[in-house]
Amino acid sequence: MSVAVRPNNGFMIIDKPSGMTSHDVTAQLRKRLKIKRIGHSGTLDPGATGVLIVGLGHTCRLLQYLSDLPKTYTFDLCLGIETDTLDDQGQTTAVHDMSKIKMQDVAAKAQFLLGPSLQTSPQVSAR
Repeated sequence: MSVAVRPNNGFMIIDKPSGMTSHDVTAQLRKRLKIKRIGHSGTLDPGATGVLIVGLGHTCRLLQYLSDLPKTYTFDLCLGIETDTLDDQGQTTAVHDMSKIKMQDVAAKAQFLLGPSLQTSPQVSAR
């Protein structure tokens, strides 16, 4: 005998794949779980992968307290390419020769990225 568990309240931790919006994830869960009240703790751009915390039922009201928790971002860096969307999803608008750049130079210049900062989101970012 197969029993389907359908939680009415609680949190789900989703590893969001690239190509889906956070809204796509919650829409799929809404259909699969047959639940109306569902939300997430913060939007991830469609190209981003990572942890998406989803609230079900009455726990949706608690999601607001999760948004300010510390976060860690990891990324791959591709130097020398510009796109029309300021991310890897856009059309390439310029290519620059980066062959003389050394890894230690990049590491030294990247020090300003550590710690709290204000960020300007790309035009197509999920704001």
